[in-house]
Amino acid sequence: MSRPAGQSADRLLHPSNRFPRRLARFNAWLYGVAVGRWLRRRLDRAVELRSVEVPLMRLGPALDGLQIAFLSDLHAGHFTTELDLVRLFERVVRCEPDLICLGGDLVDARPEDCRILAKALPTLHAPLGVFAVPGNHEYYADPKLRLWQHCLEQHGVTVLLNRGVRIRRGDETLWLAGVDDLSEGEPDLAEALDGVRLDEPIVLLCHHPDFFLEAAYAGV
Repeated sequence: MSRPAGQSADRLLHPSNRFPRRLARFNAWLYGVAVGRWLRRRLDRAVELRSVEVPLMRLGPALDGLQIAFLSDLHAGHFTTELDLVRLFERVVRCEPDLICLGGDLVDARPEDCRILAKALPTLHAPLGVFAVPGNHEYYADPKLRLWQHCLEQHGVTVLLNRGVRIRRGDETLWLAGVDDLSEGEPDLAEALDGVRLDEPIVLLCHHPDFFLEAAYAGV
């Protein structure tokens, strides 16, 4: 951006001109506190779970009616405590899903948030497994994703970082693929689909909705 005529760099950097920026940061902090308190009040009430029927191409009779629980944006540590997560996970497990998918932003922005999430994860389980992809906040908390991935995998959660796994029920299978976060990571759909058969239905996990166009173009 060009500097307005007649204004020197010294004037633009004068402490009095930095006040609006400080005020904006203060307002953002207040907003974060307000949202955090609001979310905690919401979690204290009954969790609303919505059921959505999703048609899938190439889905065989043995997989028809497969129940997938999808959770995202839990932001452990800032918005949700360990107790909040345990209560939520218990509610999800009582619904008896066949498999559970975690769509990223499971932690907020600090390394210790990964440990808060890890303490609640033993509550979460499903017959066909629990799977996860990262969101942008995972990178804020753990830029290399090592701690985050370790915390999940030590509690039986499979991290799908540009890869896929074959889910089997009866004589039929589907391909569950997961990609990296679009804004902070390097999503690679080709890697995630490596190994899928032409006759298999595909379920793709991705934190960022804008990746939908690339997935649709690839026929997912």
